Amino acid sequence: MKKTIIIIFLIFIIPIALFSTMAYQKTHDKYIYTDYEQGQVLPGGYLAPYDVHAIQKVKRIANKKEIIVPNDVNIILSEAFACLKIEKISMNNTKIIYPEAFKECDLLYLDLSNVEYIGRLAFWNNKLKELTIPETVKYIGEGAFISNSDLKEVYIFGNPLIEGPIFDKHEIIIYGNDDIIKEYCSKYNYIYINYE
Repeated sequence: MKKTIIIIFLIFIIPIALFSTMAYQKTHDKYIYTDYEQGQVLPGGYLAPYDVHAIQKVKRIANKKEIIVPNDVNIILSEAFACLKIEKISMNNTKIIYPEAFKECDLLYLDLSNVEYIGRLAFWNNKLKELTIPETVKYIGEGAFISNSDLKEVYIFGNPLIEGPIFDKHEIIIYGNDDIIKEYCSKYNYIYINYE
């Protein structure tokens, strides 16, 4: 009887426990998705704060001018869109953008409406002309918008934690209404204008 219980345990219970903590990868005609359950470890060592549906890599995109990230995606992993030549991206429900997720994409415009975290070098070497960082953004990693030579003005609403310089041009104008942003601009020689 004991042997039967042990065999059942080894055959059924352990595999169920193992598979319930693994990330699941799904392939779609355009994207490769990875799903994580709340509490699982995400790439980079972060714990998933909720069930996560992440874009791991873009397979192919017919219209590269404008991309609307699917509504069920809340994380874009590192290099998911790297080097794709796209001009505009909208991320309706995306909360976390990993480092280098959109590097070298030629982006002209992006909508960060619900984004909370922008990783290091996330939008490195694009062609952004304007940028609005909404109040939802709580963290911006170093160099997030480096090498966007056409970028002249940035609006920052709220006061996200900003790690190091995020722009490489000192003649950039940052509009804000927070003393923390004002101090940040002073530290990195960016021009600050209070927009109130």
